[in-house]
Amino acid sequence: MFQKQKIAAVIVLYNPDINVLSNINSYIDQVDKLFAVDNSDESNPDFIEKIKLNNKIKYISNDGNVGIAAALNIGVKKAAEEGFEYLLTMDQDSEASLLLVSNLLECFSIESDIAVVAPLLYHSEGKILIRNNDKPCEQVFSVWTSGSLLNLMICEKAGGFKDELFIDYVDHEFCLRINKMGFKVYVCNKTTLKHNLGKIEEVNLLFRKVYPTNHSALRLYYRTRNRFYVKKVFKKDFPEFFKQESKDFWKTFLKVILFEADRLKKIRYTFKGYNHYKKDIFGKLAD
Repeated sequence: MFQKQKIAAVIVLYNPDINVLSNINSYIDQVDKLFAVDNSDESNPDFIEKIKLNNKIKYISNDGNVGIAAALNIGVKKAAEEGFEYLLTMDQDSEASLLLVSNLLECFSIESDIAVVAPLLYHSEGKILIRNNDKPCEQVFSVWTSGSLLNLMICEKAGGFKDELFIDYVDHEFCLRINKMGFKVYVCNKTTLKHNLGKIEEVNLLFRKVYPTNHSALRLYYRTRNRFYVKKVFKKDFPEFFKQESKDFWKTFLKVILFEADRLKKIRYTFKGYNHYKKDIFGKLAD
């Protein structure tokens, strides 16, 4: 039996619609408190009114988009100040499985230096986004932000998330950094999280199916810029990770060229991201 742990969650909001409440309801009973950090450009009074009805939820408005890393760091700071031991990090478009938190928590009992445990992801088409195996818990180099359970003491020791990245590769940078510090990252193969990775559409080819993500041109800017930065910092330490990551990145870019709309704009923003990486330009892209 596990000793009762103090577990908080943070959800990063961005122009949420009322349907986000159902995602919150999928895990609100699995945590002791939820910090709802709002990065919205414009507030949604109806949504805010409803979210404040739940006394487990603390609503925090940033009065604009400060980026996912900064919003997560607000959750980390608030949870640590209130004495929580673990923090569940959630995107607004993620739906938790019934025993998500308890299954993630079990993996922490394997070793004392585990910093992060994440579930398996699947998108709306039902496709698992990573391969799983028979092990209930498996050590990996990096995991995704949404659905991850963080050891708050280790997270604070690592300095939290890197604000300058703003969005995309925030998770990889954090995970590789804590790996380098000697802490561990795990995936729990016993539990899943339903997560909308962009606007995935199934494309049927002659011999196989492919799944373009249809991210916006702006997201491709951040993904490209931050990807090359993270690779520069950590490639020598984690060559195996970047061997696979490079394949995934260029496969995604090829899908943009072959299957997605607005491909010229997306290609242009991809090259702009690389150019800004080379010029050491980070933070939020200026209008």
